[in-house]
Amino acid sequence: MRPRPLRTVALLALVGAAAVSTAGGAATPTGVIGPSLGLLGNGRQLHPAGTLVPLGNFPTGGAVTPDGRFYWTVSTGRGKNDIRIVSVATAKVVQTVPLPGASGGIALDPRAPLAYVSGVADSDSNHADQQQPGLPGREGDVIHVFSYDPASGRATFRRLLAVPPPPGTAPPQSFPPTSSKAVSWPDRLAISADGARLLVPLNLADAAAIVETATGESVGSVGYWDRDEDEGLVYETGWSVLQEFQGRGIATIATAQVIDLLRGAGERRYLYAYPSEENGPSNAICRKLGFELVGARDYEYPIGSGNVMRCNDWRLDLRLPAH
Repeated sequence: MRPRPLRTVALLALVGAAAVSTAGGAATPTGVIGPSLGLLGNGRQLHPAGTLVPLGNFPTGGAVTPDGRFYWTVSTGRGKNDIRIVSVATAKVVQTVPLPGASGGIALDPRAPLAYVSGVADSDSNHADQQQPGLPGREGDVIHVFSYDPASGRATFRRLLAVPPPPGTAPPQSFPPTSSKAVSWPDRLAISADGARLLVPLNLADAAAIVETATGESVGSVGYWDRDEDEGLVYETGWSVLQEFQGRGIATIATAQVIDLLRGAGERRYLYAYPSEENGPSNAICRKLGFELVGARDYEYPIGSGNVMRCNDWRLDLRLPAH
C-alpha cells in the first residue's frame, strides 16, 4: 500500500552526515537519461557534491545516529521497501533491513542506540510481486523498533508498537471504494529529548498519537482540523492526555510540534483552540505556546449532546515567529 509508482534506484550524496545535492539544467542530443548520466526525465542534470551511495527505491526518510557515524535511510516507493544503513566514513551500505511497508517516518533515540520506523501495510494481492511475507508488521499501523550496534551500525529488530486509528476515524476516501477499514498511516516521527515518548502523526486519521516508548502505550493524542471562522478557513487544534500521565508537559510538547508543522506548511494563517474556562492546565498550555485570548463563547460538546460548555477562544497567528 505504497502509492508511489517508482522502481528506480535513488542516489544519496553524503557530505559528513548530511545528504546534499545541487542541480542545473542540461540536455543531451540523444535524449538518453538515467542515473549513469545524472539526468532526470525533465532534462535536469544533477551535480551532487560528495560521494554517491546507491540506495533503495524512493528513500524519503532518513536520520543520522547521534554520534554522526551512520545514516539510516527508509525506502518508500512502489515496490519492496527497506532500511539501508550507510556508514558515513566509508560511504557504503553496511546493512539492508527489509520492511513490509514504509511511509518514511524515522526517529533515533538521542540517548540510546534505538531506532523507530513508521510501518504501513504490505502491498495488496494485486501487487503480490512486491509483498514480503514473513516480516513483522505486515498489517501496518505500527512502529518498528530496532536496536543497533554503535560500532558496526548494524540493526536488530526488537518489537512492534501498535498505533491504531482512534475511535471514530473514517475509512480512507477512494473511488471506487476499496475498503471500509479505518487506517492510521503513521508517518514522520518526533521523539522527546529523553527518548521516553514518540509523537506519531496518523496521516489518514487526522490526529497524532503520543506513545510511551518503554511500554508502547498510547498516553494521549493531539490533532488539528479545518474550521470556518470570521477570518475564513483556519485550523483548530485539541489534545488529550490520560490522567495518570498528566502534569508532565506531554501535551505542551506535542502541541508545540503540531504548531511547528503547521507553521512550516504555511497553508493557514490562524490556529484556534477552545479549552473550557475551567480547564486550567489546557488554558496554561495555550498561554505558554503564544496563543492570544480573544474572548469566550459557548460550545455544544459533544455535538448533538445538548451539553453546552463555556470555552475560552485562543488564537495563534502562524505567520508570526515562534513564541
